Amino acid sequence: MKYSIPTLLFISLPFMSMAENHFTSPNKPSAKIVMVSQKTTQSLDSVKLINVNGKEIIPRSNAVWLKPGQYDLKFSSNMSNNAVNSGSNRMKNIRKNAKNSLNVTIEEGKTYYVAFDSKDLDINKWQPVVWKVE
Repeated sequence: MKYSIPTLLFISLPFMSMAENHFTSPNKPSAKIVMVSQKTTQSLDSVKLINVNGKEIIPRSNAVWLKPGQYDLKFSSNMSNNAVNSGSNRMKNIRKNAKNSLNVTIEEGKTYYVAFDSKDLDINKWQPVVWKVE
């Protein structure tokens, strides 16, 4: 059975939109999640949001606005090659096996800066973190 791309998108949109109800706009009660890090020299790399409360979403980078509440957020790391000073196979393995979830309570009117923390010598401790709240 063959389906066209528009048909597949039409079928999958209701499932993807289940997680979309957590998103809002800046002019409504919300908090901003910033996922771009300028702190790569401190081993804090940018991330992309890929999952909200167990539901896959269309990947988002830069920033999003979420309604206040408790969230389990999953990220894909954008670790720079500076984070690991070995070959690309090791880098792929680290990206694949790194912890990628963050449980966080979002408060209205605040901005949360999230990055992937790869400072520790033990790669099992690398994970997304909120490194700043304004």
